[in-house]
Amino acid sequence: MSGEAAVSAQSARLEEMRKAVEASPGTESEKAYLAAFPSSYSAFRATFYGKKLDELYPTHAEHLQLLQKMQKKYPNEVLAIWLGVATGGKWDADALGYLQHQLAGWGAVNTKAFADALSARAPGERRSIVRFVADVENHRAYSDYDLILKNLKALGFDELYKEFLAARASRMKQRDH
Repeated sequence: MSGEAAVSAQSARLEEMRKAVEASPGTESEKAYLAAFPSSYSAFRATFYGKKLDELYPTHAEHLQLLQKMQKKYPNEVLAIWLGVATGGKWDADALGYLQHQLAGWGAVNTKAFADALSARAPGERRSIVRFVADVENHRAYSDYDLILKNLKALGFDELYKEFLAARASRMKQRDH
């Protein structure tokens, strides 16, 4: 990251870890990277949208691509990161939108596992995650959300289905970002 603005030691370490995993993947380095990856909304914002420092905004796509790639090998760890960031999260362009897209895409394909993970959360936390997933500008073009709804209904997750419907209706009443 030479030639760019200084970043915090934690962000610099995460960037070094990303490069190491990409150069030489291995269980130890991958697990360390996932453990260091920001797993809350506030930590994610501080890492990828830092106001005083550029932090890792310029490399957010590389980090999120790696996170998604690691999802196959470490499904529980990546899901925990996605859900942690989504809890209390609000849509924002770029890194947060990318993560939101990843979570919705995964939830559309793995709806039962997604529903089980959401059902295990406290009601307020679950609603917060559902609101985060619903927080898009154009629901008419949000096929992942439609598929989540369809699958929730087919799988008999009636309460979650209602929560997703209500979150979409609420979001569609709001002005765009």
